[in-house]
Amino acid sequence: MTKIIIFLFSVLPITFCGQYTYFNTYMPAPVEGYAGGFCGHLFVKNNALWTLGLYNDFNNFQRTHYQLNMEGELLQQVDHDLPNLGFFFMQYADACELLPSGKVISAMGFEDLNYLLFPKVTCYNEDWTEDWSFELHDYDDLEDHLFAEYHKVIQCSNDEYVAAGPLGMDTIPEETGDTHGDFIMTRFTEQGEVVWHKRIPFHLGTYFDDPSNFLRVNDITELSNGDLLVWGAWYADWDPMVVRFDAAGNFISEHHWGSPQYDDWLPWPVQVSDSTFLFAYSRGFDGDGIQEVIHTVRIGLFNSNTMEVEWEQDLGHPHGYGEIVDFERLDDNTFVLLASGVDELEPNADFYTFMVALDINGNELWSHHYEPPIPFITTTPADLEITPDGGLAFAGNFFRADENNNPVDKLTWIVKTDACGEEMFNGCTSAVAELAIENSKLKIAPNPASNSVSISSEQEIESITIRNITGKIVMQQQMNNHELQTQIDVSRLATGLYLIEANFGNNRVVAHRLIKQE
Repeated sequence: MTKIIIFLFSVLPITFCGQYTYFNTYMPAPVEGYAGGFCGHLFVKNNALWTLGLYNDFNNFQRTHYQLNMEGELLQQVDHDLPNLGFFFMQYADACELLPSGKVISAMGFEDLNYLLFPKVTCYNEDWTEDWSFELHDYDDLEDHLFAEYHKVIQCSNDEYVAAGPLGMDTIPEETGDTHGDFIMTRFTEQGEVVWHKRIPFHLGTYFDDPSNFLRVNDITELSNGDLLVWGAWYADWDPMVVRFDAAGNFISEHHWGSPQYDDWLPWPVQVSDSTFLFAYSRGFDGDGIQEVIHTVRIGLFNSNTMEVEWEQDLGHPHGYGEIVDFERLDDNTFVLLASGVDELEPNADFYTFMVALDINGNELWSHHYEPPIPFITTTPADLEITPDGGLAFAGNFFRADENNNPVDKLTWIVKTDACGEEMFNGCTSAVAELAIENSKLKIAPNPASNSVSISSEQEIESITIRNITGKIVMQQQMNNHELQTQIDVSRLATGLYLIEANFGNNRVVAHRLIKQE
């Protein structure tokens, strides 16, 4: 991937925690040879990155966790053998949540030897041992039961958990108004005991013209009054939707905004106020019978008070067959989505990974494509997180390719970038940086500099740190009296790009790029 670096004199708001190291790395498959598997989740915990994945060699099943430091070095690998009684279907992105206690709550499906898929929730301790788990077998006796899964689980404000997902049927009811593919939702205590369980029918003819046995749930949001918003999409009509329930799981209302003309897929929400949510999803165009399906990125704003989409717009970024897999909020004005796609102009092209950032109004700030550092066939992104140094990290997987471009095995893939998606020390664009400029009024002059630079701010500065392009500290100066300005001698620094950090206390650091010239 060709990268063009543009030097912009801008300020980057960050939270200080270690060096600014960005990397693109991968972990070896724990099972030798070609193995099915994937990394579906990423956690940021104790200044380290944890991945959660599943591998199998078609005989044995294994959950594998990798712990990496913020420089991309492997610290620990934890393997858990799973009973060979069926197959675990893990969900991508935020289907696993890191809890404030340090435990992890995970939603999934479990397929037994009779090929029935049951919903399962597991809570892991900090050492990845199982704290408790729950499998729902209420529908074992249904002749038309095809599968049931929990796609998402969250911890509510009272420390209880709510999980939701589909109950699929393999027969099509003939009577008008009957159901085909129901929705299930369960509330648990903190110890994993069931508080209530709901099976909610979705009626044909109300919103859905085509029967389908699949409803995808990708997020649950608890509102301040305890109501629950379930975000997902109806598979047959490719129809994004939000369904509202009260705290007891009783249906209140729902809103759908798909179109028969398009294949609209999962909306990924980020809450921006008590009642408004910015969301991103993929809109597909089937090309009037053409086999290639072209998608574009869509952005919108949803109001939970009115249960309506207030506005939405197309960002572009045409890609084939791909989808958005995660959407995260960096600060009050910056949002980043993680997605996959296929180049619609290239025949037999492989899937690629990309990120797009936008502001609260849906205006694009930047976008980047990413590739593994070794020969590969296709990539699958899974989960995006914010790192302690203000950057971004995502995890996923890719098929490693041999010299004949054949798949060898599927490897866990981890990429860490700066706040603007750059894999190199390159800072941020001015659009993102204006937030810190306004708050700190940090000024550095001259820039570029040869001998010395003057650093001033409208707020008291505790210390100044200068780093080189690798993130190594090359100079530090303590401001004992919390001055508003200081002079720094940079004459002994080699020519090149540096980062000047002004520490304002309370873990508030503003960084400004400096070009040292002869």
